[in-house]
Amino acid sequence: VCGHIGNRLRPVVRAMFPKLFLPLCAVYLAVIALHLEAALQPLTWIVKAAPMAVLIANTSKRATKWLYWGLLLSAGGDIALTFTFPGAFDIGLGFFLFAHFCYVICFLKKPVYTPARLIGTAVVLAAMYYANSIIHPPADLKIAVNIYSLSLAAMIASTILGTEHKPFPAILGSACFGVSDMLLGFATFNLGGEGMLHLPVMVLYYSAQALIYASKQA
Repeated sequence: VCGHIGNRLRPVVRAMFPKLFLPLCAVYLAVIALHLEAALQPLTWIVKAAPMAVLIANTSKRATKWLYWGLLLSAGGDIALTFTFPGAFDIGLGFFLFAHFCYVICFLKKPVYTPARLIGTAVVLAAMYYANSIIHPPADLKIAVNIYSLSLAAMIASTILGTEHKPFPAILGSACFGVSDMLLGFATFNLGGEGMLHLPVMVLYYSAQALIYASKQA
């Protein structure tokens, strides 16, 4: 059994980590751990988005264009969120909102509505509803955050219901994305800043994008 699982995971792991992806992730995670983001400005956005650039550059020609656009828009969101000017958070949120729409189109191909898949989707929706209920954004962002949460739930559900991708990395990746964003929302709106949660948020985020990327590679 272990050998069978290993054989299934090996190509996924290889697909997840194109050259330079892990080293570039490690660089930005080290920047966070050592609290060097402010010192690197205005170059922080380059360091943060570099791993995404590697995934975009290595996206298989046989993968759907919607994966490419989802990764590209996510990179745009990464860049926007490194800045602190008024409206930067809204711009970043918008980039990621459209990235999720691209991922939904990418994954929701030939959906299958079996009891197991529908139960999984219901669990996701319930979990997202609960997570959204404990996050308290300011009044002027509440509608935008709720719309974003719905797009995130739709993206996760699409990986469960769709059938034209590798299910293990897609579902795990979308779930990591959901947990990362919920932690980010909780830290930003409930705690007043990412603080100590910044590092786990980014570890989950990079893992999510690598798994999503791997799920559509040939």
